[in-house]
Amino acid sequence: MTDQLSRAAARDQAAARTAYMQSVLRPVVIDDFHRYEFQNRGFSAEIFKNAEGIALKLYDRRFGIDTALFEHRVLSHLKGTPLACPQLIDSVEIGDRWGFRYHWIEAETFKDAFGHRFWQLDKLARAFAQLHATVHQVDGFEPLAPQDVYYRSILLDQPHLQDGEDVRLLALLAAMPKQDKLCHGDFNPQNTLMDPARGYAIDWQSAYRGNPLGDIAKTWVKLSFFAYLSERTNIVQKLWLRRFCRSYIRHYLALTGIETGSFFQWIAVVAGAQSRSDEEPKRRWYRSLIALYHRDPDRLARMIFSG
Repeated sequence: MTDQLSRAAARDQAAARTAYMQSVLRPVVIDDFHRYEFQNRGFSAEIFKNAEGIALKLYDRRFGIDTALFEHRVLSHLKGTPLACPQLIDSVEIGDRWGFRYHWIEAETFKDAFGHRFWQLDKLARAFAQLHATVHQVDGFEPLAPQDVYYRSILLDQPHLQDGEDVRLLALLAAMPKQDKLCHGDFNPQNTLMDPARGYAIDWQSAYRGNPLGDIAKTWVKLSFFAYLSERTNIVQKLWLRRFCRSYIRHYLALTGIETGSFFQWIAVVAGAQSRSDEEPKRRWYRSLIALYHRDPDRLARMIFSG
């Protein structure tokens, strides 16, 4: 009986929470969306478009109303900034799935642009850096979580970090200079678009607020796996990707003049958080970056700045 009452209470709480978020989102209920044609799918959602140039991002069922509410609130705030990103129209509810509509952006991902125009690598890296710098010009805002809270919550639940490494990384995180800037949280060539004029930042469900260096470090750490270890990139692609990463970092630093004193510490913290990956090669690579930070920082510096 106690278990039944607990489950009933949990259902009531979940229903009340969903009702509250529905009242905030005020979603448009779409009974069918046959006028929308499938365009692409990512990790968390599918993208559709209709003939009027309206895009629909529809989250997978495993990503509920919480994710839709968060990204909706982020994009609502960004409408008032110069940052190029999806221009929100409204939120939608389709059966048991949630999402939002925005004006379609006719552009290709930086990943595709890189594959199609690799001879323009430096130009693409400069545009990528400019877009990331523009993200970091926006001040932090609600509902973004603080960066240190975000990383601390991850590092506190990393049982594979052995011999007190989690404690050392938490200490590094605590000592990091604090800032309050918008951070994308997953800024990479798949989550950014490029048209002939400019870049666009998309997919904001991982955003937080804090120090831009941590955001840059996350971009480099994730790309470094494909630039050095992944079997999904061949040797030529690895070499080009290393060059792209170096050019991106160089252009970003030139554009912003940001103080890089804690950059290597951020590399270690981000690598520690990313080492929770389900893929063993990624876990091995991220742990190797932490080891380089401790034992051979000169080699780490060469990888980042010299290749």
